[in-house]
Amino acid sequence: MDPKFQTTFIPKKPLIQTTNNRSPRTINFFTLISLIVFITTAILAAGVWGYQKYLTKNIITLETTLNTELEKFEPALVADLGRLDTRLKSAKSLLNQHIALSSLFDFLSKVTLPSVRFSSFRYAINGQKITLNMTGQARSFSAVALQASELQQEKNLNYIQNPLFSNLNLDEAGNVKFDFTGTVDSNKILYRNYINNVEVPATIVATSTPITEATQ
Repeated sequence: MDPKFQTTFIPKKPLIQTTNNRSPRTINFFTLISLIVFITTAILAAGVWGYQKYLTKNIITLETTLNTELEKFEPALVADLGRLDTRLKSAKSLLNQHIALSSLFDFLSKVTLPSVRFSSFRYAINGQKITLNMTGQARSFSAVALQASELQQEKNLNYIQNPLFSNLNLDEAGNVKFDFTGTVDSNKILYRNYINNVEVPATIVATSTPITEATQ
């Protein structure tokens, strides 16, 4: 018999043992920074979105609460209070623009000389100016001149501007009749300014003194 030879030889183990020499992967620095920025931006965006939703919810809640509280009031009462507020504002506006002629009369009483008196008084409002028209009498022409000089003083010109005496004539008793015109800035005689300058009288406190009987 012919001898049998084994024609194939398959080793049970590899002849050369291969080793894994792959280098570990490394993360690029800029890639890491970009990743961190992206994550941070995403977190911030989510926070802003959540806060916006929170504020919107709070606003809706407050509006609901306000409407609920308003419904508790009677509509008629609310309407009455609104009309009252409108009236108060109108009254305040009228009061602020009200002319206090008493302040003008106080001024005239201080600057009018004893030898001069005014017998009639008229005025006309033209914007911010008030035009005065008065008639009066004086004991003499010199008294009229002195009165005109008094009104021409700077302190008085700040109150009555362009004072003018005209139509000087003698009456049957020998007194000098005259007409007077002048202008006043309405802001100087507004009621609100006058009431602030009114002096409040001091309070008088009453005291009792015991009565002693006189001895004989």
